[in-house]
Amino acid sequence: MVVSKEGYDDYQQSVTLEGGKPFRVNARLSVPSGELEVVTAQPGLEVLIDGKSIGLSPARAAVVAGKHSYSVMRGGVSLYDGTVKVESGGIKLVRVPSSVGEATGIVNVKTIPSGATVSADGNQIESQTPTSFRLTAGQHTLVISLFGFRPVRRVIEVKADGNVEVDVPMPRH
Repeated sequence: MVVSKEGYDDYQQSVTLEGGKPFRVNARLSVPSGELEVVTAQPGLEVLIDGKSIGLSPARAAVVAGKHSYSVMRGGVSLYDGTVKVESGGIKLVRVPSSVGEATGIVNVKTIPSGATVSADGNQIESQTPTSFRLTAGQHTLVISLFGFRPVRRVIEVKADGNVEVDVPMPRH
């Protein structure tokens, strides 16, 4: 027997029914959850999930299944930000690049239409456009892809504590 409700994990139980006798089931439905673990090359940096501190890296916390934002901080200053999707019953491991702690800037990528995926120097960015993420200061290559459109390659220069705006009209195949 399976009891299900949208927004909750299914409840399963094996039952043996005897003819003509009532049978009662108390199904306790739970909110889908998983775990998020954030690991940094430099241990001891503060980790926030959805704006709430969960401790020093490496840090792990139980979260409701779905999309979450995370930040790595030092002395109240954000060194790295991102978003990640956690599946019900799963553990999502996020490895923060070893360059965290180096000078960084923010990259804002917007596409028409939205929903494209972005990779920076071959590393997939977890969220889809429009999206913002940090990269170390210097030159980087972005590849922006969307099903049904030709991929777009952009070389950008990120300045320490600067912002780079990348607006891309996606070309049709």
